[in-house]
Amino acid sequence: MLLLFSIHYDINGETKNKDFWYNMMLVVFILIAGLRWRLGVDTPNYLGFFYHKYPTLDHFSFEEYGIFQSPFYVLINSFVKSIGGKFFIVQLIHATIVNALIFKYIKRHSSYIFTCLFFYAITCYTYFNMEIMRASLSIAICLFANDYILDKKWWRGYLLYLLALMFHPQTLVMFILPLLFFLKFDKKGIAILIGAMFVGIVLNKMLQDYMFLFEGEDTIEDKISTYTESEKYGSQGGNIIFLLVNICFPFIYLITDLLYIKKHDSNSRLLRLEPFLMLGLMFLMIRINFNIAYRYIDYYKLYFVFFYSDLFVKLVLNAMKLDKALAYVRSIVILFPILFFLCFYNYIYSKGNGYRYYPYNSVIERKVDKKKQKRYNNIASTRYPHINRNEY
Repeated sequence: MLLLFSIHYDINGETKNKDFWYNMMLVVFILIAGLRWRLGVDTPNYLGFFYHKYPTLDHFSFEEYGIFQSPFYVLINSFVKSIGGKFFIVQLIHATIVNALIFKYIKRHSSYIFTCLFFYAITCYTYFNMEIMRASLSIAICLFANDYILDKKWWRGYLLYLLALMFHPQTLVMFILPLLFFLKFDKKGIAILIGAMFVGIVLNKMLQDYMFLFEGEDTIEDKISTYTESEKYGSQGGNIIFLLVNICFPFIYLITDLLYIKKHDSNSRLLRLEPFLMLGLMFLMIRINFNIAYRYIDYYKLYFVFFYSDLFVKLVLNAMKLDKALAYVRSIVILFPILFFLCFYNYIYSKGNGYRYYPYNSVIERKVDKKKQKRYNNIASTRYPHINRNEY
């Protein structure tokens, strides 16, 4: 549907019912995530914290849940728990906040809104909505904070960073990143990207025993154990497919579109977002040797979506002078590697993601998939794998 809308509205330029369908897609995105049943590896943990750890409002205390314990996320849970709601109400509230903000941000910065939704869907929708619930609230808020900082509205920007910090402690790093908002893809920017690889090496050596500080929920002893025993956090880098999918292909496609815009579309709104693209690429380079840097790539994934979408639409529009059918074929062929790996690698081939979201189950049927549950039970980070389906 999103590809059809992309062709109809973004490429062919139709406007009738455009806002209606955009709003309908928002409803769909909210309901898919909000009504999910045990999708995402982190969801059983969120379930467990909701039913067995988080207090009701009358027992909530900022002394227990301070600024680095995601107090506002806990407050959402406590509110729902206090009114007798189930965890899927938390999911619906979360999905509404995150997707409403992201949809608004896409409309603010891109002319190709349905193409952006397509790339959002295949790059980070399931991850934002079904895994990193606390962090995605922070990420969505930081998008608007970035805009305020870029416009030199410092108080508004930093107040939003502070609000985002109340949802996830990793947001603390965002307070210093405006120092790099000057970044462009020029000699200085290229030097910083190259230097970021070496920064990753240094961070890996210096912070190997302190990576638990990037999180915030469990005890220090638990975190040290989890990270040092984890393949994902305990080892850095990856095989050639990992590097191609997570580093090389995104870098090549994003820089290609940026250079094309600079040469052929100097009035593009996306040029204003160049510093955020560069920051995302900087964390990509750090991730080569310091894998947990992916947590800060997350803050810039939506900017990647803008540039992927721009490249896709521009390829089609430029080729349509020859033949419309040929234009679509050529664009798909050129973008095939990134589309293939974003979909096939992330959801089918990769050990990490496919089983997390398929088969889809909703709170209406509450069906437990035995294969999925078995894999959940084998994951060390899944603290609460067995939640009674009637509790939900």
